[in-house]
Amino acid sequence: MQIAICDDDHAVCRQLRGWIEEYTKRERLEINLMVFYSAEELLESLSAGQWFDMVFQDIELPKKSGLDIAEELRKYVECHQVVIDFISGKQEYSMQLFDLQPINFRLKPLKREEIEADLNKACRILKESKYALTYMLNNVQNGILLRNINYIESVAKMIQIHTINGEKIQFRDTLERLEKEYGKYHFCRCHRAYIVNLHCVTAYHKGYLLLRGGKKIEIGSYYATNLKQQLSRLDFTEEML
Repeated sequence: MQIAICDDDHAVCRQLRGWIEEYTKRERLEINLMVFYSAEELLESLSAGQWFDMVFQDIELPKKSGLDIAEELRKYVECHQVVIDFISGKQEYSMQLFDLQPINFRLKPLKREEIEADLNKACRILKESKYALTYMLNNVQNGILLRNINYIESVAKMIQIHTINGEKIQFRDTLERLEKEYGKYHFCRCHRAYIVNLHCVTAYHKGYLLLRGGKKIEIGSYYATNLKQQLSRLDFTEEML
């Protein structure tokens, strides 16, 4: 597991490093942990080809604001499915950064139990990201990684998969079967015509969801209660629900 910490506060970096190393030792996880004291160092490392599974990112750094960092990280996040955990001394940034789909937004002073909860969640997401949805097309079995699916739509008795890159894949199947098969991987029915990847939800509003790329998906009243419960299990904040 590749993990990066980016914070200009050396004491916070030491604290996070200690907690992460103890956690991964206890869970018997192999890690490569790198610490960066500026956004420029992190972005330079990414540009050079370094990749990470998880980044603990401070959003109050001297030369770049949290929003500047978010903008520069966005393409990397979408291409590599890195898990972001934002940390800050101020609450004001949190809602502005949800379109990057961080697994959480932790306020300083940090709490060990919260960081460990985020590590648990990251491990679960990374494990699930290796799974694929399989389908038949022209009598040939194909597959697409679940992490690359934004949402699934039923169109004229066909299934249409919409990927996070804007591509569409169409084949014969039913939402009922897909919901039963992939619901355990956080694919949730939110409407008679839609299943959404809950990891791609950026905001929950009364009557609709916003997904990655700005897609708005209607919520059917029949599915609303279960949808909200599943989002809550993924630690969506009350502001988002």
